Amino acid sequence: MIPIRDNIRPRKTPIVNWLLIGLNIYIFILQTTLSPPELQLFFQQFGIIPAQITNLDLRLLMAGHWEPFVPLISSMFLHGSWWHLLGNMLYLWVF
Repeated sequence: MIPIRDNIRPRKTPIVNWLLIGLNIYIFILQTTLSPPELQLFFQQFGIIPAQITNLDLRLLMAGHWEPFVPLISSMFLHGSWWHLLGNMLYLWVF
């Protein structure tokens, strides 16, 4: 069973959820406009590559070099297909 809504009504307008859903959709549409070589570079730059993450040194962050840590956040906005995006956005909307 796929949830469509929740029984608990929010007290406030879920602006942050709407912004996250909009940002995810925008980034996915951006992904679809890239050529295969550009898409590969995009994923290498903003996706998590396990070998790079395991070698991170927190002293870099303390020294102001935050670029190696960007994929820890940016990878959350990358999706593999329309179904992947729609499934994730449905659960973000419901919960």
